[in-house]
Amino acid sequence: MSIEHKNKELNFFKRVIFIFAIILLYSYSLFPASITPNEEKQKEVAAKKYYSMGDAQLNKRKYRDAIQCFDKALEAKPLYKEALLKKGIALSLLAELERALDCYNQALEIDEFYIDALNEKAYILYHKDLFNDSIVCSDLVLERDKKDIRALTNRVASYIKLENYSDAIKDLDALIKLDKSNKDNYLELKSEIDKK
Repeated sequence: MSIEHKNKELNFFKRVIFIFAIILLYSYSLFPASITPNEEKQKEVAAKKYYSMGDAQLNKRKYRDAIQCFDKALEAKPLYKEALLKKGIALSLLAELERALDCYNQALEIDEFYIDALNEKAYILYHKDLFNDSIVCSDLVLERDKKDIRALTNRVASYIKLENYSDAIKDLDALIKLDKSNKDNYLELKSEIDKK
């Protein structure tokens, strides 16, 4: 084998090594902070721990402490829709409606048909006198579950505020059939509407 042929082979291998080095460096630049499966598991465990702690604080009516725990859960797992929902609930109980609404919207960015977030959002929109927007959220829930009592209740309240009594009565009729424990309340409300 001639020296010229050996030099060509050597140059070819140098180019191959150089190309692989570039590919390796480029891959590393795309994923500089790769998370190992173990680190991912640790973050998941931490998120669940802080979520549980936040839920306990929420049940004790320690809303600010609950929010701090949900924030830590979200730090460990940013796309934790349940933590966003519970943080929103804590904020709404502190009458921080805009921040609560923001949490529900973030949860809905993760899962656009997250029924609990839609119901909470409808409730907040109702309290902000955005009755038509509240109805839209309730409609989205009821498209998936026609028997969702919370969505029907939210929608009845908005219909009444908009003086759309015929639709309010239709929803009250559905609630009377679905929610036997509150049947008397619905019947009373229905009779009040009938007087208008």
